[in-house]
Amino acid sequence: MTRILAFCLVLAAAPALAVPPYSPQAIEKPPTEEPLPMFLRVLVNRTGSGLFLRLPILDLDPNTGVTVGLTPVWVQTSSVTIRFIHAVPVFYNTYAGVTAGYHLIQYVSKGSTLHFHGSLSQKFDRDAGVEFDTDHLDPVTLAGRPLGLNVKFAFSKNSTLRFFGVGAGSHRRDQTNYTLDSINYRISLRAPLTVGSPWSVKLTQALQANDVSHGAVESLPELIDRYPEIALQVTRRRVNADLRGHLIYDTRDSGVTTTSGAYAEAFIGAGDMRVERDQSYYRYGAEVRRFLPGGRGKDGEPNFITAGYVKYEHLVGDVPFWLRPQMGGRYLHRGYGAGRFVDQGVVVFGAEERFHMGTIPGKRMPVSVWLDPFIGCGTVFRRPDLMRLKYLRPVYGVGLRLISRPQLVTSAEVGIGQEGPKVFLDVNYSF
Repeated sequence: MTRILAFCLVLAAAPALAVPPYSPQAIEKPPTEEPLPMFLRVLVNRTGSGLFLRLPILDLDPNTGVTVGLTPVWVQTSSVTIRFIHAVPVFYNTYAGVTAGYHLIQYVSKGSTLHFHGSLSQKFDRDAGVEFDTDHLDPVTLAGRPLGLNVKFAFSKNSTLRFFGVGAGSHRRDQTNYTLDSINYRISLRAPLTVGSPWSVKLTQALQANDVSHGAVESLPELIDRYPEIALQVTRRRVNADLRGHLIYDTRDSGVTTTSGAYAEAFIGAGDMRVERDQSYYRYGAEVRRFLPGGRGKDGEPNFITAGYVKYEHLVGDVPFWLRPQMGGRYLHRGYGAGRFVDQGVVVFGAEERFHMGTIPGKRMPVSVWLDPFIGCGTVFRRPDLMRLKYLRPVYGVGLRLISRPQLVTSAEVGIGQEGPKVFLDVNYSF
């Protein structure tokens, strides 16, 4: 644990290259409209008020069935910034049937975002939610310091989730399928230690009400058949309350389309689960992300960005598997599916080399194109002293990203682990 935290501090403190942060004002001449390259016309079209994107959906996982579809995205802009993003994913899955959804992201003001989302499948799955985030809750302040707020309410029912057993040595052949029905909310308050300081503190309170039932993937065994001792613990909806305190250091030029700076966070939290008996637990962890740009082109973009990250988390207590630290998915170890490895703790680290391939100029919204190969390694563990090198899981892959600063990232990524490739499509960075 001490070595991991020391590595986090070294990574955060590493000096940046002598390259100024990205600024649209650095562009000498205003961009002019030019035809899009042929290979991008299939994905991107300019409109009178922004951009129209067509994002394909494709997943050939043999256990969750074939998933294929399309997500049209309309990006509506003003003369200087993005105002709205509308996304309408429509796809077909072997088990869930046809699923349609809608996402609305509104940039209310500088530093304030409102996000609505909902989807409904033909057979099983559905979700709905709303999230509001702002870094200045005007006119409310804390001793003269700006107060940030994040509030999220969500409901979801996912019938294709999988559980492979607990531990770094779990086998793919032991996977099972289950449905997770979840109702939750989260609220966070954040304030800098002093006005203008990169250091801040955050307090987060969350509540979840989860219920586990039979899954929809017929080719996989049910959770209760292969892991009866675990399934018997989740026969009723469980309510979990969690409170965390965070210490944050943030010098990034942007939280969404980052080109330079560092982000470091340490947290400690405690929770309580009420069912047949009270179950208390606590968890702690830290993460660091570092971004080092190199050179600048005529369009103001860096020629490349070297990005690295490390994350550590440990939970102490007896809780159901869905509350334990997990490794896998787009935001925590690409190359494996979400929740592939589960245990009491997790550590992951990795790096990307983000290469700027060019910029598509536009009067309202220039779009930069990036090709980003990445590598990573990670594992889960029961106790820190029980971590073993033989259970480190490597991943590697590449991402293609279209970026319109300072608000939008559209990405397609392929990650390869020891169990084959995974494809991730999203409107965000992985870290």
